[in-house]
Amino acid sequence: MFSFLQEYLKYIQISIFIIGIIYLYLNKELIITYIYPITLLFAGGLSNILDRFIHGAVVDYIYWHCGFDFAIFNLADILIDLAIALIFYINYKKSKQNT
Repeated sequence: MFSFLQEYLKYIQISIFIIGIIYLYLNKELIITYIYPITLLFAGGLSNILDRFIHGAVVDYIYWHCGFDFAIFNLADILIDLAIALIFYINYKKSKQNT
């Protein structure tokens, strides 16, 4: 995906990462609410950026299959997915408290 941006993708990712840091700096209350998802998301994102600088691409090394081919992914993908799931869970919990 986005193979036509091969050379520039790492710099685009760094820009997005910096924009995320600036956004969180300007909205500090989000850090308190979402500290764990933010940590996981940034760890996964930094890992992917590091892979792009070291290997030229993100290295996938976990092949999961249960009688069918499902996916090949890496730890950074798991961290990012877990962060998104935590954000959904926190928002769900907040919505239940408000009703």
